[in-house]
Amino acid sequence: MSTREVLERFREAGLDALSGGGAEILNEEVRRVITPYKFNVEAWLRIQEEAHRVGLMSNATMLYGHIEKPRHIVEHVFAIKEVQERTHGILLFIPIKFVPWNTKLYKDAWLRDQRRRSMM
Repeated sequence: MSTREVLERFREAGLDALSGGGAEILNEEVRRVITPYKFNVEAWLRIQEEAHRVGLMSNATMLYGHIEKPRHIVEHVFAIKEVQERTHGILLFIPIKFVPWNTKLYKDAWLRDQRRRSMM
């Protein structure tokens, strides 16, 4: 089944909105590091637009405070804005502050830091 067919079936079954999670940061370089197994940026945006076209609304999230730079945040916000201008299907935008404790990203950074210190 295509993504559109799945979304249409969800709609027919009574779903009226998607959570919009999984956006993290809409930049491929950052996504490859923080979410290597999730959809790429193009797929995430395409699915949002397909959902809106079949009558499903959505939210849009942004996970910030990890390895992104200010320009990545700006790119993310503009990508969401462009979807909204085309479809008018986004109900709300939810920025989420990254909490690093007990995450693989934090542990990997901590290990790299420890290795650097031991080489000095």
